[in-house]
Order: sequence, then C-alpha cells, then structure tokens
Amino acid sequence: MASDLSLLLIVALVAALSFSQALARDPGALQDFCVADSMSKVIVNGFTCKNPELVKVDDFFLSGLNVPRSTMNKVASNVTLINANIIPGLNTLGISMARVDYAPRGLNPPHIHPRATELQTVLEGSLYVGFITSNPENKLVTKVLNKGDVFVFPQGLIHFQFNLGRTRALAMSFLSSQNPGVITIANTIFGSKPNISDDILSKAFQVDKKTIDWIQSHNSLEKSKTGNDFLKKEAESHVANAETKLVELSTNENLTDIEKEPTEGSKAEMEQGESQTIEEQPTEAYEAERKETEPCEVEEPSTELSKPEMNASEQLEIENQSLTCCPIHLLEA
Repeated sequence: MASDLSLLLIVALVAALSFSQALARDPGALQDFCVADSMSKVIVNGFTCKNPELVKVDDFFLSGLNVPRSTMNKVASNVTLINANIIPGLNTLGISMARVDYAPRGLNPPHIHPRATELQTVLEGSLYVGFITSNPENKLVTKVLNKGDVFVFPQGLIHFQFNLGRTRALAMSFLSSQNPGVITIANTIFGSKPNISDDILSKAFQVDKKTIDWIQSHNSLEKSKTGNDFLKKEAESHVANAETKLVELSTNENLTDIEKEPTEGSKAEMEQGESQTIEEQPTEAYEAERKETEPCEVEEPSTELSKPEMNASEQLEIENQSLTCCPIHLLEA
C-alpha cells in the first residue's frame, strides 16, 4: 500500500512539473489559427480568438518593414518590434520578430526578454554582441558579427548589440514568443516611476547618493518604436500631404484669373510686359503727329518722264502719284 502511495506521489509530481513547464511557454494552437480579437473584453493569457468568419488576410500581413527607421536618439538605434499586437495572426503561434537599425556607434542597450529566446542575423554592417550568464558566474559571452552571421541570446539573460562600424548597420531578430517583452536595464533601474530610493541604489551600486541622483535625472532614453507606431505615423503623414494637395488644387480651381492675387514676381513681369506693349504699339495720336512732322521723301520725276514720247496727261498723273505721301500744308509751303 505504501509503495502504491509513493508511486502515485511520484506520478503527481512529474505531472505537476510537466504542467509548469508547459505554462512557461506560449500556449500552443489547437486549431489552424487564433487571430487576436483586440475588441474582446475577456482577459486571458494572450488574446481571445476572433470569429474565423471575420478573419481577413490583413490579419496576417504587415508592410513597410523595408523602410529604414530614424536613429536620432540618445542611443542611436531603433527597434521595430512585430508581435501579436501588431499582426493579430501571430496569436498562439509563439513567434515574433524585430527590425533593429543602428547608426554608426549606435547601441541597443543591455536588456532582457523575459519570455523569449532571440535569434539575430546581421544584414548590413558589423555588430559587437554579447550576453551575461546568471549568478554566480556572470560570465560575459561576446562575438563580432558581420553580414550574414547569426547569434543566439538565451531567454531571460541580459544582452546587447553595438555597431562597431562607421556606417549604418541593420539586423533582424526572431523571438520565440508572440509577446517576448523587453526590460531595458538602465531605464528600469534608474527610470522607474516613482524612482527607486537612492538609499537602495547607492548601496546596490556602491556609489554615493549624488551619483544616483545625477543618473536618475539624466536617464530619459527614448522608448523603441514599434512597427505599428511607425506605420501609423507614416500613414498620418501620407494623409496630411494628400489633404494639403487637395486643398491647394480646389483653391486654384475655384479662383478666377481676377480673383487670384498675383505674387510680387508676377506683378513685376506684368508691369514690364505692359511697358513693352506701350513701346511696341504706338497710339494713333503719335502716328498722326509723326506724319505731320517727319519730312516725306518726294520722288523726283524720272528723266524718262520728260521724254518726247510721253504725253502731258501721263506726266501729270505720275507727278501727282509721287506727291500723295506729303501733307497738304507741306505741299503748299
């Protein structure tokens, strides 16, 4: 009887350990997919499933990951995390990914993924990467990665990446959880809300309180942008530009030539054109005055006109034609 009881206890212990190990991983899928229902108010470990009849192809899709991210921040890097919050179709599938951009000398600061192992590959540049083992050894494991190299960061261990080169670097990371989580060491310890007491931190780091206070006051590292944040910003910028162009187009179409107010440059061109038009096209009064004042050229009768063969009436007609250009008062003079 005692042996049967001992065997039963052993079986129960093994089952309990197996169950705890199962809970340490993302819940496995029991159907083809379980697209996250962000509108559901039911609280579960992960997300509830959307009605399969309402699932769309966009629940499994995301674009724009090829676009370089801004690294204009204090650590000169940017992490774009793609998890189940961004792609609902990742729910229950136990995987996510991230694009990491590094400026020259850029750093992805020491951090932890409490729920995932990370597999990283370098696509551009060179990275100095590493992780630290747990207590008591605290061994530092490092490697310089070049384009095409792959490195593993075990789950729950502090790790980092640093761009050694003088050019930008790019890496892709794949994580063994739909929501790996991230704990940035510096932000967590020196940027908690409210702050951890400087009595505690000064003793933990074996420095004076002034040093702790100074670090806390300067610890304002910008949080990494997620893929959704980036795409939302890009979409808002695109919509704003389109609306501006539509407003300009409708304004130009509604205004007539009289209503449109010319710019200073167009005004100058108009004035110059008007002055040229006045110079090029004399008025009728000016033409009349010119005809009265300018001497006309009177053609002298040709010697051939006085030839004996020309009669008097023909010669008189020729002389009258040669004098038709002159004003009457000049002829009389």
